[in-house]
Order: sequence, then C-alpha cells, then structure tokens
Amino acid sequence: MSVLYGTKQRKLKMNLVILSGNLGRDPILKETTNFKAYKLCTASLCTSQKINNKDVKQWNNVIAWGKVAEKLALAKKGDQVLVQGKLQNRNYLDKDNKKVYVTEVVALSIYLGLKQDGEGHVFDLDEKLPF
Repeated sequence: MSVLYGTKQRKLKMNLVILSGNLGRDPILKETTNFKAYKLCTASLCTSQKINNKDVKQWNNVIAWGKVAEKLALAKKGDQVLVQGKLQNRNYLDKDNKKVYVTEVVALSIYLGLKQDGEGHVFDLDEKLPF
C-alpha cells in the first residue's frame, strides 16, 4: 500500500494492534535482572468474534514493560481490558534445544475499567481513548 504525501508517493508501513477482551489469568509481574531492572508483565487476553453465528475465541499473549506493566498488573482474571500496541514475533531454544516460535502483542498502552454503553461502544471511565 502506498500513500501520497505532499508530491511524493511513499510506502505505508504500520504495526498497530488494538484488542479488547477479557484476561484469562491474573497478569504476572516480574522484574528483569539484566543490566538494568525493568518491570515486565505478561497476560493472556481472550478476544471473540461472531463467525457464522458462532462465537469464535482467540487467545493472545500480551507483554508490557515499565509503567504499562505496572498498570496491567492491577487487572485480575476476567477483567475486560483494551490493549493498544504492536505485534512481535520471536523465537528461542527450549530445554530440549528445539526452536520455539512466539507471537505476542507488546502493549504500549492499557485501558482498565472498561464499560459498554447501550450501543456496544467501549469506553474507559478514567481516561480518554486515543481514537
């Protein structure tokens, strides 16, 4: 995809993920012990959509760093959250020396305490959503 910017046409590159769903477990907050201490929080987010009149659920791995990690850690299993971030693919070698591939959402912002109005629009009671 390309977009006209001024008089030049440029290729559009974007990595943006916005998910709204419920946490499948309590988030896990850790602190890294490498060069500098960073807070890391991992969570599992369930999203669903209707396909052929059936609810189809998908589980998404979410990670967050720093202040965003601290905020995500405030949520509990079952809480509805909205995550805005980017998609990340990585791999590592497990204990059997096999390559494991992981896809996860790196959260850049988290919205807790979400409510729905009568028309199904989701909003946060404390913060304005960026869209």
